[in-house]
Amino acid sequence: MVTYLAGESAGQCGPCVFGLAAIAGEFERLARTGDADLARLRRWIDQVDGRGACAHPDGVARFARSALGVFATEVDRHLDGQCSGTHDEPVLPLTPAEGR
Repeated sequence: MVTYLAGESAGQCGPCVFGLAAIAGEFERLARTGDADLARLRRWIDQVDGRGACAHPDGVARFARSALGVFATEVDRHLDGQCSGTHDEPVLPLTPAEGR
């Protein structure tokens, strides 16, 4: 979802263009390899929140922060290499923004 939301940016300001892409990339890294830097991810989320030309980066930051909180146990397990999920099928089959 974070990758999808980052792709929905109008691309008009730095927090969207660079911040959301970086946040999405770190979420992808967490999901695919379990090797993410949560402190850096949280710092980036905080840096984007409230700094965009519109409310889009704020909403994405709040969504990302909420996901890390709600799924904290799963994130910790994933970082410890205990993830039982697979990458055979996407959980949310969304079309990439550039493919639309």
